[in-house]
Amino acid sequence: ECAVDTFTLRNIHAHQVAFMEDFEKQEGIAFFLLYYTAEDVLYYLRFQELKKFWDRAASGGRKSFRFDELNPTYVFSAKKGLMVPYLDMIQLDLNERDE
Repeated sequence: ECAVDTFTLRNIHAHQVAFMEDFEKQEGIAFFLLYYTAEDVLYYLRFQELKKFWDRAASGGRKSFRFDELNPTYVFSAKKGLMVPYLDMIQLDLNERDE
């Protein structure tokens, strides 16, 4: 959950990134779901996108990412009766991987 437009990478730990990377190498689907409370939207953060921000921080760059840096394709809202309809985002992710 994030109350502002900037998400700090301090919320994510190195062991999580390592696990996600290993999981993806085994053809798994690794992601985080972020809730931006100010916009009342959810974001499906794919591992490959997280890795880009993680590597940037490790190279001395920003230790966070801004909402406007994210792929708008993966911004979504809750559907009536469903708290977090992440399965639609997983399907979109899978479709893009197949292309």
